[in-house]
Order: sequence, then C-alpha cells, then structure tokens
Amino acid sequence: MLLESGMGALIGALSGINMISGAGMLDSLLCQSPEKLVVDAEGIAMAKRMLDGMKVHTETLATGFYEGVNFKGGDFLKQKITMKLFREEQHLPSKVIDRDSMRGWKESGSMDTFKRARIRVQEILESYKRPELDSDKVNQLHDYVLNLAKQAGIDSLPVHELSLTVV
Repeated sequence: MLLESGMGALIGALSGINMISGAGMLDSLLCQSPEKLVVDAEGIAMAKRMLDGMKVHTETLATGFYEGVNFKGGDFLKQKITMKLFREEQHLPSKVIDRDSMRGWKESGSMDTFKRARIRVQEILESYKRPELDSDKVNQLHDYVLNLAKQAGIDSLPVHELSLTVV
C-alpha cells in the first residue's frame, strides 16, 4: 500500500502531473487515514525533490574546498561545506521514515512506520493554532451561507463547536 502510493506519486511527478489525488486514502478510496496521509506526504516530498534533479552550479561543486582533502579516507565527509551542501541537496525524510540501523531501531522501541506516523499526526494536531479571521469577513461568509441555506429551504445553519462566532 505505501509502496504503491509512493510509486504513484513518483510516476505522476515524472510524467508532469502536478496534482495526484488519493494521499491518505485506504480501501479503494473509501476511507481516509491521517497516518497514511503523513506517510504519503513523505513520498510526495521525495518525488518533488527528484523533479529538482541534480543541481550543478560552480559554487556547489565546491572544488576549491576539497584541495588537499583525503578522499580515500573519507575526510571530505567531515568538511563543513559537505554537510551544508548535503542538507541543501538531499531530501531527508522526517522521523516517520526510519533510516536507522537495526540496532538503533530496536533501541528506539522497534516502532513500525504506522506507529511513527501516528506520533507525527498527534504532534501536528497538538501544535495546531486556529488562524485569526477578520470578523467582518466571517460575518459576510456566514450571511452568504445562511442566504444559500434559506434558498434551499433551511432556516438556520447547524451549530458546531468549531463553528465561527458571529459578532
């Protein structure tokens, strides 16, 4: 399921499609999973990064920075410029995608992708801050929707705890 979603995003991106539906969907699009949406977002980010291709600019080749560096010994990996360019050029997935060793994975609780995605969903929900909305625009929107409802034979709008307060 996850492989299919990721490959679908990649194939779509490589063929020039800039909108692919189905992220977070399960059971032949009959239900939505916030955990799968988080995992699919990782796959989409990887596909988008792939579309950027390899960036070869004189300054990013950084050839001057590596004069006298022992490449056979891997010393270039210790260079600050290598780490800077690595962070800019690579797509490093969030903690949802585990790139640790088997030992590290076991030491961190042996969580599968779904459990890590569930934690990320919880972090996203807990960090959500409702945006401030202009009260005049909220009132205009409410009046507009109420007018449409009345045209359809509905006298009032349903009240929901997340509905906007009309001033």
